[in-house]
Amino acid sequence: MKKIFLIITLTLMHVGCGNPSVEYNPSGGSSHPEKVFTLFSDTTGVTMTNAPAIGSEITNNMSRAYVDLATFSQVRGQFSNSLATTLVFCRLEYSLDDGTNWDTLVSDFASNGVANGHAYSDWAEIPSAAKANVLVRAVIVGNGVLDPIIRHVRLGYH
Repeated sequence: MKKIFLIITLTLMHVGCGNPSVEYNPSGGSSHPEKVFTLFSDTTGVTMTNAPAIGSEITNNMSRAYVDLATFSQVRGQFSNSLATTLVFCRLEYSLDDGTNWDTLVSDFASNGVANGHAYSDWAEIPSAAKANVLVRAVIVGNGVLDPIIRHVRLGYH
């Protein structure tokens, strides 16, 4: 039974579907322990063809997950993409109505210019409306020409 569970778990982790996780990160860059919620993770990645300047959600709503931010005060985003450029951005949004309308949780933050490098935003206050059980998604912003491959997107909070 354990072998079957392990294989299924590893398969879900590899494709990044339905496997959000919360981790304790004591060196989260602040004086508070940081929890990290993985919205999307895939070693192969997802190609965002001609990522538009207005942004586009990761294919097939793969990054959507409910997160309860009721007792937390700050958030930050983290992501990586395949291109060595700072012209690719990530934005994290939240919805209070199951994805009909979206508001910004973490403003656009740039990749770090290193292919497959780990980029992260500054800490931001959680909007009062988002201090609830909210639906969160990742939006990738480009210049309409670049085709970044997104490897992971995470939401850090404390």
